[in-house]
Amino acid sequence: MEVMGRHAGWLAAAAGVIKEKEGDAPHIILFPEVPFDEEKFCKAVNFNVDQYGYCVIICSEGLKDQQGNFIAESGLVDAFGHKQLGGVAPFLAEIVGNKLKKKLH
Repeated sequence: MEVMGRHAGWLAAAAGVIKEKEGDAPHIILFPEVPFDEEKFCKAVNFNVDQYGYCVIICSEGLKDQQGNFIAESGLVDAFGHKQLGGVAPFLAEIVGNKLKKKLH
C-alpha cells in the first residue's frame, strides 16, 4: 500500500501503530528517510510470507534509492518545480511478483 509522504514518513509510520502483536500487519514499512535496499526488502518479504503466510507492505511515495533519487520519479516537473512521482507501489509489485515469484494484490 502506497501512502503520501514525499519527504517524511509520518503516514507510513502511523500504519504501524495499529499492530497489537507480533505478526500483525503491516509487516514491512518503507520510509522516504531510509534508502531502499532491494536485497534487504526481498529477504523481509520472504521471511514474512514464510512466517505468516502473507506480507503487508506500507510504503511512502517518496521512497528513494541508495543515491537519494526518487524511485518512482516520472520525469515530469510541476509548475512549482517539484518532481512528479509515478507511483512506487507498481515498482515494489514488480519485485514481489517477478523477482520473488509471489502472488500479490
